[in-house]
Amino acid sequence: MAGSYVIMSSSVEITSANNSVSVTIGGVNEVLTLLAGTYYWTGVLDGTNLCQALDDALSSHSASPTISMSRFVTVGNPDSPKIGVTISSSAAIQILWANASTTLDGSYFGFDADTALNINVSSDSDTRGVWSADQPMADETKGPFEIPTGQHRSMNGTVFTFNRGSKMDSHGFAFDFIAPQLTLEQEKNETAGLEGSRRTFENFWGLVSDGKPVRIYKGDENGTYMLAASYETFNSPYYVGEWVFDEDACTIFSPARYSPGLELYGFSVGLRKKV
Repeated sequence: MAGSYVIMSSSVEITSANNSVSVTIGGVNEVLTLLAGTYYWTGVLDGTNLCQALDDALSSHSASPTISMSRFVTVGNPDSPKIGVTISSSAAIQILWANASTTLDGSYFGFDADTALNINVSSDSDTRGVWSADQPMADETKGPFEIPTGQHRSMNGTVFTFNRGSKMDSHGFAFDFIAPQLTLEQEKNETAGLEGSRRTFENFWGLVSDGKPVRIYKGDENGTYMLAASYETFNSPYYVGEWVFDEDACTIFSPARYSPGLELYGFSVGLRKKV
């Protein structure tokens, strides 16, 4: 189906409490650390990119490996892991996500277990903190744009207007005919196990409803995958900006089912510009 898909990516805070990962490369095991900061799974490979932060940590291993990351977003099959990363290394690599020395949450990269020892390792489940629908967006709203103002009318009819703040931007998206396993946690793909809930919007909504910043992208379909440019550039028209869910979207998620015989859902998301 032609049209623009929407990709949402939550911020992830890396601190000294969750920045270590146990890795074996070239037969040598080391505990590596990510730099503390605020990251996103999506975006250009810059100082705010979560995969680049992991890349930098892995590259610091004493075996001096050449590391590359290839992220993917699938659009065709809501029953399969939709979002993940393939990590390639010039020397065989094993990431020990279950090791006691690893404090980094592997689910933010789509891993639920230790990887095999190989030169290429790929996400074995869904990635936490990133969501994409299986249908293009149904509608997009830009605005309203608001400036807090006050007015005073004098006895002679003169009107005085006072600006009390800066312009506030709003944005919104509507989604139609979204598969239940991408909408509701109770309808998650059971064959995917617990990680199946992470591909639902309900799970993403629960993660960001406390006001976490969210980066929004529009994606173009390329077969069963999203074009890499869709989530690896800040350039228009792909990058929509950095937002927070508005008060209504933070408070309530209320998907509507279209009919008893058609278990597909529609819902909308309101956004406020993060300043």
